[in-house]
Amino acid sequence: MPPNIPSRQTITEIEHTSPALYFNESGEIAPTGCFCFQVRDGILYLERASSGYWDSADVIFSVPVAGGNTLLTMPTGRGATLVVAARNSSAVSKAQADYLCVGVADDVTIQAALDALPVLGGKVLLMEGTYVLAASIAMGTGETLEGLDRAAVTLDASALSAVYAITAEDDTMVKGLTVSGGDEGGININGDHNVRVLNTGWDTIKDAGNNWAPAIHITGVGSFDIIIDDVYIFDCDRGIEVENCGFVKSGMSEPIRIS
Repeated sequence: MPPNIPSRQTITEIEHTSPALYFNESGEIAPTGCFCFQVRDGILYLERASSGYWDSADVIFSVPVAGGNTLLTMPTGRGATLVVAARNSSAVSKAQADYLCVGVADDVTIQAALDALPVLGGKVLLMEGTYVLAASIAMGTGETLEGLDRAAVTLDASALSAVYAITAEDDTMVKGLTVSGGDEGGININGDHNVRVLNTGWDTIKDAGNNWAPAIHITGVGSFDIIIDDVYIFDCDRGIEVENCGFVKSGMSEPIRIS
């Protein structure tokens, strides 16, 4: 939205603007603008102001309003992104964050941010630092979990047992972070499609009992359209495993970089 459009305006103010608020494609308030907000009979309309007269054919959308104190809130341009800072993030990062972690069971805070995203998805951005996990992080459809960079953001999964650090869902992306520790696996992609794992690190994911723990595990009918790009795997029992239908690449001892 152009910056010189008012960020908020009450319905009463809109009603008193002749009786509509017009703006053109340059964001300038103008009586002959290209769009207008207008209240008629208790309904707020956004319509194309192609003429000086109200025409139902020009309506883009409409919502009912209740009273003159209802607020019309313009988009800020930030979109569906929530920011999470670690206990050891910088003061600047913490000041910009929507959620603050405390260094204990940080998965609860990260999960709360993911769950707060719109139903169609969005992004949770992890600022620099270490996030200590006490449980798995479950992603929802259309969600992105993104760190600033895999060298700057670590999910410490060393306390996890018998659960993956991250479980994917359809249309999800994990990017810009490193998962360290855990005895079950890093990320589980089970029957999910359109999954992206990009610019990630997977470090010391090991099961002392059977040496099975994979960094990236792909399984289940319906797992397709999966892209793994620019990942670094070090000292894991298994690197990338496509169960029953693909390949198993050892992740032990030597690092593996896949692009």
